[in-house]
Amino acid sequence: MLRTLIAGVLGLVLALPTTHLSAQSTLLPSGVSASGRAFGAWDLPGDKDAGSARGFLIDLDGRRFALEAKLLPAPVRGGSQGGRMLGVLMPVDRAGVVGRPVAEVLGGYVAGPDGLGRFEAAITTLSPLPLRIGRIEGRFADPLERGKDPVGRFAGRWALR
Repeated sequence: MLRTLIAGVLGLVLALPTTHLSAQSTLLPSGVSASGRAFGAWDLPGDKDAGSARGFLIDLDGRRFALEAKLLPAPVRGGSQGGRMLGVLMPVDRAGVVGRPVAEVLGGYVAGPDGLGRFEAAITTLSPLPLRIGRIEGRFADPLERGKDPVGRFAGRWALR
């Protein structure tokens, strides 16, 4: 019985398509990896609405991606503020025109009461078959100033394989 089950699973794995089902082919030419710096605006969620992260990912070869993400609050231990980061990456051409989404960004963030924090997220292919193709991580500062909530900033690093 166990031998039949193992043979069936092995047969299923071998029957799966062997073509790449990743967004790597739409993000970069085949076989090329990229990494670089990320930066932009970071706005932690308020009492009633989601926050946002908007910025750019740039590599040394000049490739650019725009990042747009929602920040959704979630319970975190220890009196910190935190939540989920759900967004997309879109290519930006030399003229600054932003294209259609080519990858998703799925991760989380944690912030202290002072509005300083860190984030990390996986970069995946678009649904329905999300495959991890990279990651982004960094730090942000979104402190309250004199009772007002200005938009903060983030900076980090990213990599695609």
